[in-house]
Amino acid sequence: MKKLIFSICVLSFMLTGFNQEERFVEQSNTEIFGRISAVGQKPKIEQKLMNLELNEGGIAVFLARFTPIDDPNLKAEWYHNEKTLPISDDRIKSYLKEGYATLVINKVKPADAGIYRVKICNAFGEDVSEAKLTVTK
Repeated sequence: MKKLIFSICVLSFMLTGFNQEERFVEQSNTEIFGRISAVGQKPKIEQKLMNLELNEGGIAVFLARFTPIDDPNLKAEWYHNEKTLPISDDRIKSYLKEGYATLVINKVKPADAGIYRVKICNAFGEDVSEAKLTVTK
């Protein structure tokens, strides 16, 4: 009789232990997949670029807000009239920080007028926004 009670207790403990282990594994998998989906998502531009109209010599600031903000693999690519924008120019600076992509053009010239596009991209996809810059003399 004692062996039977002991066997039932051991069996009960084993079943309960396995159920708890399954719940732990299930919870761990849910947490891991939650983290992966937060990092592994396509960028989305939440605040689009706005059209600008400036006098020659002014400062143009294009700003786009995007998500996710914590993906270290995000890149911002800037274009002017369908051509890649050379950011090496001292007048033109690009910033990518904390969910914002910013393009600053100092001392705008008539040649700077046109369509500006930002493409935010990572391994999961991309999103694009465009705006027009008008420069008056």
